[in-house]
Amino acid sequence: MVTENFIRNDVNSKCWFSETVTQQWFQVRMQLIGSGVIFVVVSGLVYLRDFLSPGLVGLAFTYALSVDSGLASLVQCWSWVEIQMVSPERILEYGSIPAEGSQRPLVIEPDASWPRSSTVQFQDVVFSYKQGGKPVLKGLSFGIHNNEKIGIVGRTGAGKSSLTMALFRINELVSGRILIDGVDIATMP
Repeated sequence: MVTENFIRNDVNSKCWFSETVTQQWFQVRMQLIGSGVIFVVVSGLVYLRDFLSPGLVGLAFTYALSVDSGLASLVQCWSWVEIQMVSPERILEYGSIPAEGSQRPLVIEPDASWPRSSTVQFQDVVFSYKQGGKPVLKGLSFGIHNNEKIGIVGRTGAGKSSLTMALFRINELVSGRILIDGVDIATMP
């Protein structure tokens, strides 16, 4: 356990070190660009010293000194915007995924008093996790009446979770029907 912690700590330190080295590399490049801009501005000011007023020379020199920090801020803001635009990009990507589930029309809008007796009936239910996949529930039929308490027991892989997923329509049924108060839940929104 201690050895695994040391390994994970080393991996974390490598990532942190890489980030620090990259930031230092970036700062050196920005300072070199800023120094180049200052050199060009000062050379131009020296060359044009007879045509410029001392105030304009001071103003140009002051702005030239702030180029490297402004450029660094611009690049950092650009990278921040790029990182933040991943979320809208994913939303657009998820929006273009074709809808899953049944293509059957939803024809029943239950009235406000539904369900009345709260009976649940499974009629020859066949359920699969993937369309065209191996069924995990095969020909399941039973009924639960109003105020009846039931327990669903079984070993791992017996279908307890699959039964709940079928009832809540996480995936559509391969065949069969689930009725609540006589209404097929596959026809409801």
